Amino acid sequence: TDDEARDAIVVPAEEEGKKYEPAAIDEIIRATGSYPYFIQEFCYQVWNNADGDTITLKDVKGSEKQYIETLDNGFFMVRFERCTDREKNFMYAMVDCGELPCTISNVAKNMQKQVTQISPIRAQLINKGLIYAAKYGEIDFTVPKFDEFLIRKRG
Repeated sequence: TDDEARDAIVVPAEEEGKKYEPAAIDEIIRATGSYPYFIQEFCYQVWNNADGDTITLKDVKGSEKQYIETLDNGFFMVRFERCTDREKNFMYAMVDCGELPCTISNVAKNMQKQVTQISPIRAQLINKGLIYAAKYGEIDFTVPKFDEFLIRKRG
């Protein structure tokens, strides 16, 4: 939750005698999707780049590029490289839906395939922990921001 994310940001800083501006906290929550590892990574980057006892929105914005590059080159890339070309194409087709979660039928349409043709790929990606069935007929990525990584990766 956002409250848990806020605590994950604020409490360690307070223990070290630092504090965050409210806007800085809000930006970290937005940029991380409240995902615990992303919060940890972003705060690490901010902590290393910030001057003074109060971490500002400017400090956060100034650390965002480095945070994204770190995730892209590590967290996201490790997952992406475990995928076959067919699985990568499936994930790109998910991104092409424009909004997540998306329906398996829209993914099939984007791939110019029948749902039955892509169902095994869907199952493989679920088994790899990259996507999940959000509800009947809909799928989404298991971690936030993976779609944004794929957009950056595709260029």
